[in-house]
Amino acid sequence: MAKQLVGGLVVTLLAVSFGASYGWTCHGSTECQPSSLLAIDTSLQTDVQLVQIIAGPNASSSTGSNNGPPTLIAGVNIVAKPGSTLNEVLSEANSMQSSMKTITGTTLTSNYNMVFVASSKAETVTVGGNAVVYVYITIWLISGAGSVPADATAQSLLLDAYDGLAGWSKGKPGSVQLGESQSAATSSAAQSGGGNNSVSAAGDPHMTSVTGAKFDILRSGNHTLLHIPQHSPQEYALVFVRAFVKHEGPTCLDMYIESLYISGKLAEERQRGGFSFFANQSGGVSKGWLSFGKLDLKVVYGTTVSGVRYLNMFARHLAKLGLPIGGILGLDDHESAATPETECQRMVSLRDTLRRGD
Repeated sequence: MAKQLVGGLVVTLLAVSFGASYGWTCHGSTECQPSSLLAIDTSLQTDVQLVQIIAGPNASSSTGSNNGPPTLIAGVNIVAKPGSTLNEVLSEANSMQSSMKTITGTTLTSNYNMVFVASSKAETVTVGGNAVVYVYITIWLISGAGSVPADATAQSLLLDAYDGLAGWSKGKPGSVQLGESQSAATSSAAQSGGGNNSVSAAGDPHMTSVTGAKFDILRSGNHTLLHIPQHSPQEYALVFVRAFVKHEGPTCLDMYIESLYISGKLAEERQRGGFSFFANQSGGVSKGWLSFGKLDLKVVYGTTVSGVRYLNMFARHLAKLGLPIGGILGLDDHESAATPETECQRMVSLRDTLRRGD
C-alpha cells in the first residue's frame, strides 16, 4: 500500500472505507490534489475515494466541522510539585507540549485506531475557585467518532504516557480527561498542587502520591512512604514514615501494611522515639489526625472479610511545609515497589495462560 508523506506524518488508510463521507473521488494518484492529510492505495484499484481532511485545529464537535473528522480533546491537569509556583508550572507545561502531542498520537494509534494530533495549548483555568494549569490537546479521530473511547482506560494510558516523559521538574501530570470540548475535558477535581496536598496508603495497599499517581505496592518488605525534606539524611529528616508490607492472602499479589513507623525531628518533638503502629495490635484504634508542624498524619486500622488485619495511612497539608516531599508517596520513584517479585510474576503469567487456555 503506497504511503504519502504529508506534513511530516506518514498515514496509511484504506480510503474506500472513509472517503465517501468526505466527498473526494480520485482517478489515480496523480490526479488528486494534496489535502492536509492524504493517503491512497494505488496497488488495488485505480479509482478510489480519498479521505480529505480539511478541518482546522479549531474543529471541536463530535461530528467534526468543515467536512473534517470528529475530534476529541485531552485535558491534562498539570499539578505543581511542592515549592513550585503556578507560573513556573505553566511555563514548563508550554515547553512540554511538543513531546505531549507526539506521545498522544503514538499511544492512541497503537492502542486503538489511527489519530492525528492537530494542536495543543497550555493555559491556566479556574476550577472550584482555584487557578489550575491545563494542557489541552486536540485529536482528530481519523477512523470516525468513537474510534477512541473517552473512558477511564484511554485516560489512564495517556496519563502513564505523559507521566513517563522526561522534563518534568516544576509540575507533573495529575489527571487526564477526554471530552468533545474543552469544558468537557476539564475535571471538576483538578488540582493546582499549591493547596492542601494529600496522599494516602489504603487497603492492599492502594497508593495515591502528591503528583496524583495511583499505584499498588506489590512487593513485600520495607518501603519509605514519606521522607521530608527529600534526599535529606534520615537522621536529619523532619518527618520520615516507613511501612513494612507483608504478603497476606491467596495470591502473591495480596499485600497489606503490617506496621508503620513515624520518626524525624517533628515526630520526636511530639513523642520520644516517634510513633509505631502494628496491625495485629490488640484493640488498636485510630488516634485521629496527628499534627507534625503543618503536616497532619492519620493511621487507621482495618480488617478484611477473611480476617486479615492491616494499616491505612493518610497525610494532608503537605504543600504547607514548602519543602520537597520524598518517599514513594512523594516524588521518589515507586516503580520497584509497584513491581511484583520475579517468582510472583511467573505465577501470575502462568495463571493468565491457564485462564486463556493457551
